[in-house]
Amino acid sequence: MKLFRALRTSFERIGRFFQAPRLLLVFVLAVFSNSAAIAQSSALKQRGSASIEGTVRNSVGTAVPGVTVLLESKARAATIEVKTDLKGRFTIASCPAGTYSLRARKPGLTDAAKTSITLSPKEVKQIDLILGSDGTGRIESPNINTSAAGSARAMEFDDKPSFAVAGVSDWSNVGLHGSDTRERTSEALAKETIALRPGSPEALASGAPGSGSSAGAADLSEENLRAALIWDPASFQINHQLGEFCLRAERYEEAIPLLQAAYRIKPDDQANAYDLALAYKAKGDLHRSREQAQKMLAIADNADVRRLLGNLDEQLGDPVGAEREYKRAVQLDPSEQNYFEWAAELLLHRADQPAAEVFVKGFAEHPKSRRMLMGLGAALYASGAYDEAERRLCEASDLNATDSNPYLFVGKIEKATVAVLPCGERVLERFATLHPENPLASYYYAVALWKQTRGGGDSEISRHAEALLEEAIALDPKLSDAYLLLGVLYFDRGNFDQAIQAYRKTIEIAPGVAEAHHRLALAYKRIGDESSAQREFQAFEKAQESDEAALEKQRKELQQFIIILDARPEESPPR
Repeated sequence: MKLFRALRTSFERIGRFFQAPRLLLVFVLAVFSNSAAIAQSSALKQRGSASIEGTVRNSVGTAVPGVTVLLESKARAATIEVKTDLKGRFTIASCPAGTYSLRARKPGLTDAAKTSITLSPKEVKQIDLILGSDGTGRIESPNINTSAAGSARAMEFDDKPSFAVAGVSDWSNVGLHGSDTRERTSEALAKETIALRPGSPEALASGAPGSGSSAGAADLSEENLRAALIWDPASFQINHQLGEFCLRAERYEEAIPLLQAAYRIKPDDQANAYDLALAYKAKGDLHRSREQAQKMLAIADNADVRRLLGNLDEQLGDPVGAEREYKRAVQLDPSEQNYFEWAAELLLHRADQPAAEVFVKGFAEHPKSRRMLMGLGAALYASGAYDEAERRLCEASDLNATDSNPYLFVGKIEKATVAVLPCGERVLERFATLHPENPLASYYYAVALWKQTRGGGDSEISRHAEALLEEAIALDPKLSDAYLLLGVLYFDRGNFDQAIQAYRKTIEIAPGVAEAHHRLALAYKRIGDESSAQREFQAFEKAQESDEAALEKQRKELQQFIIILDARPEESPPR
């Protein structure tokens, strides 16, 4: 009733204003018609509008905040502008159905663009943009695949890398704390990436310089070669073949004199000279091996020799020189091995983003290389792009589902990160299915499941994780990590006595695990055993101090590259 009176009063005032009932009626009808039209338009807009969501990243997979994202409609001559948030994400809502173009811009980076985006009514389209740093602004899906890689440019060196190595520094200068889980995991992944190098990077069968040029006679047995050498000690062919035979048999003391004799007879034969350099290196005479390789470069620049020099420089304590040689090897021959050696050297010395850049370019050239994707995953993790790192590693596992290495990398990342990551559970379930004999397969799958119910007590998923941990322990009774996680599961359920037993078993196997002492102390506190809790807290502090001291010592021994980003220095002349 009050509302009716208020409306009547308002209409009377409006009527007096217009001084005519007819004008009043027209006005009221206009107001209601306009309101109805607005409401109808809004309803239609809500029913038919689309939206675009996505993330803007740089060329190594790191999210970029503060990027200007423009959605343009040529038909409507309209532009919508938004900015990415701190995680590089953007959302453009309430877009009418139609065709658009999308562009991302940020000073210092090359634009990324996508044209002819068709939006249907109610559609929510996911579009991720990649800002280029090397003139290759482009759009990509989150996954690197063969088709995308095939269209990427190779590492052509009129297109310089977007970084330069300026020197080295003590890694302890970067201010990292010894207990930082990310850094520990980064170190482990870097070491395991380096281990993906072949056992002999300069494998003789992989095509040494001039390989085959001196193989005129059929391969002979060692006995026949030695007999032939007695009859013709000045034969280059016999000295070379017998020297190479001994080199392959890892009898370096015997190989060197024979290869030296062949070298004196024919110093310009690159295959023999390369074998001689390898023999010196294998025997431990690194300086002499390097001198021999330098002599070869005086005759002809060669990627295999450059790669050998990179190995020698790293062993001789000159990582800057090693990086230069690996880079030159890629310039001469962009093979999968050369790309991997260069990127792995960068990763070893904590140049994470440059390493990721080289791994990306290497994978574009060699899209079937699992280890290139694994190295990229390790570099992205070190850069803080955990989701992208795991995606790359999952892709590596998809390339060959039977290879255990990518799964082990995924497992390490799952264990080290708190958040549930995009594809870990899927691939680790496959790992456990394909490799039931591997205790780490069961353990890492249990880790991925546990993260879904962390602290949630008893559940079907928690029971499944428990069964997997028991399988892992049955396969490897010394797997301390499995006992530790089993203790965590028991603790979450309130089974503190069982948790204490599992933690004590962890410490029995691995007394220096600080986390086990800390968790055991908390479990003792829950059952009211304060003296035991205090003892374990003290053991925790002692183990942590010892662990950090060992890690700091290791870091001081490792040289970290000093990187100049977006640099275009002139190439140094070949050495």
